[in-house]
Amino acid sequence: MVQVFTYPPITLAARMLAPVHLAVLVLLLALVHLSLCALASNAAGDQGRLLKLAPVLVYLALFAFLGSYAARSALIARDYYRIGIGYNSPVWRGTPLLEVVRSLPAGVKLISNETTALMYLLDRPAYPLQEIFQDQPQADFDVYGTGPDESQRAFREQGAALVLFNATLRDDFALYGDRLDERLAALTAGLRPVYQGEDGAIYFYR
Repeated sequence: MVQVFTYPPITLAARMLAPVHLAVLVLLLALVHLSLCALASNAAGDQGRLLKLAPVLVYLALFAFLGSYAARSALIARDYYRIGIGYNSPVWRGTPLLEVVRSLPAGVKLISNETTALMYLLDRPAYPLQEIFQDQPQADFDVYGTGPDESQRAFREQGAALVLFNATLRDDFALYGDRLDERLAALTAGLRPVYQGEDGAIYFYR
C-alpha cells in the first residue's frame, strides 16, 4: 500500500521482504514434509522406511542452512554496528555538502535528489527532484528551473537551493542511458554554484 500511494515512491529493498521469505520457506518445508509422509504411508518395506527418514534429513539440511545463514548475518550486523549503514554511515554523516546546507538560512527552500537524507540528517524538508521519478526520459534537456512544476518555480522565483548528492545522482538519472552525462551537464548549465565537491553540489538559479 505504501509503495502504491506514496510519492516519491519508496524503494523495496530485499530486507523489507524478509518476512515473506520466511513464510515461503516454512510453506515449502511443510509441503515437502506432507508429501514425503504421504508417500511413506503408501510405500512398503525398505522404501517406506527410507521415505519416513526423509523428513528428518530435510530438517537437518534446513538447520544446517539456517546455521550458516545466522553466522553470516551476525558478521554483517557486527559491521553495521561498527560503521553504520545508510544515512548513519560516516560517508553520509561526514559529507562536507551537508555542512554547507546546514549553513544556509532556515528560510531558504531546498530541492534535492535526496530529500530523505536532508530530513533525517538536518531536519530540513525539501522538494523532490521530480524528473527522477518520471517513467520516460525527457526529450529536451532543459536547465533546471525552466520547468512548470512547483519545485522549479520555487527554484526560479523564490531563491530555493538545488542540492545534488553525487552518491545517488547517476542512479537517479539512469533512465537516460547513454545520454546520462549529457543530461546531467544540461541540468545545471548556467546555474550559480555555491558549492561543488566530490560529494555533490549546491546551485541557485541566478
